[in-house]
Amino acid sequence: ESELGKQFELFKSDPLTQSWLPDAAIFDAIQSMPENHKVDWWEWQDESLRNRDKSALAKVASENEERIARFEAVQFLFHAAWLELKEYANARGVKLLGD
Repeated sequence: ESELGKQFELFKSDPLTQSWLPDAAIFDAIQSMPENHKVDWWEWQDESLRNRDKSALAKVASENEERIARFEAVQFLFHAAWLELKEYANARGVKLLGD
């Protein structure tokens, strides 16, 4: 496994990341469905998705593995770029605020 791959796995397994990434990835997959595109979550037609039914979410996850993996990878790359930018700015006396 490459160094980048190891860093990605560490990012995904971090407890702080685990507190938001799985839900965000599933939400992205659900929002990509034609019936949910540009629809607020509380207006989704499928009540089981609105209510976060575990089996419904598991079905979405299994049917959207590639999309979810891509979403997680983009979040990882953004996180890495953000940390690098923050370190660069802080070293020059510039403070950045954000997650």
